[in-house]
Amino acid sequence: MRKLNLYTLTALLATCAGCTDSLPDNGEPSSSALQLVSVGLAETIQTRGIVTSINQVKLYVAKANADALTAYNASTPTLLFTQSNGSWSSTASVEITMANGSADVYACYPDADITSGSNLTIPVSVRKGSDSDETQQLDFTGSQQTDYLYATKQAGITQTNRAISLTMNHALAKVSFRIDKETDVSESLYLKQISIQSNTNKLQVGEGCMQLTDGVLNGLVSTSVVTLNGSKELSTSLSSPNVSCLMAPMSATESVLSFSLTVAVGSEGSTELRTFKTASATPIQWQADKHYMYSITVNKIGGILKNFKVEDWKSDASQDTNIGI
Repeated sequence: MRKLNLYTLTALLATCAGCTDSLPDNGEPSSSALQLVSVGLAETIQTRGIVTSINQVKLYVAKANADALTAYNASTPTLLFTQSNGSWSSTASVEITMANGSADVYACYPDADITSGSNLTIPVSVRKGSDSDETQQLDFTGSQQTDYLYATKQAGITQTNRAISLTMNHALAKVSFRIDKETDVSESLYLKQISIQSNTNKLQVGEGCMQLTDGVLNGLVSTSVVTLNGSKELSTSLSSPNVSCLMAPMSATESVLSFSLTVAVGSEGSTELRTFKTASATPIQWQADKHYMYSITVNKIGGILKNFKVEDWKSDASQDTNIGI
């Protein structure tokens, strides 16, 4: 599976002004093959090709109005589309014909084997953070966690409207922190670790699967702690988050959610470490495609959780920064 991590998802959806549509200028289809015109998020979708670091998407083409998610073409149930210079193409094709009826299209990123049955799924892996296990490590940029995306279903595709545009959605939640220090703290403070602590084990990690129909994650396990490690010098004034990560949606509302912070005092490599825990945050259930922002101010003896904000991920003005699309 090719992973799209958070750091590479940073400067992403820009319109390609010079690209052409998949259909000829006369509007007549050159064949009956399904065509992909563009890929984007709901607020950035365009009618023409979009240049994005999402350079591949996996499609599953199903028969419309079927009792089950039956492949439209049994010999070619899936298509891998690749973007180059603003145009999307696939080495294989699925012909949409009047004889075979209309089709429904599902899609995901990253490319993965799609399992069909009562639903369509791909495997996912959600990290929990670790000091030693590289496969589980999480830093302050969120760059190690794959950002799993699924497309809004394209329904009723026919031979005459077989050129489609995909709208992608986040299956994970974005969690950010704006961590600064009090103005009266003269020492240099370096943030070394953040431990996200769920008193009733509502955090979800591990190996599971994502449903392409709605982005729901199944098979993950509950845990009480997810840990981020890094090194970030704290300043006395911040206007934007300085720590971010991607998290699986919570299994239920967590009423006792807190954060344990470890800081080094004096220098980045100082052995003088202070660890403290914030008070409980507002009861919350993290949901997919949402952005949760926590503001914490550090003084000489602890940290104060000062502010909390939640918004749609797609409404986040800084979503083209270090986290996600």
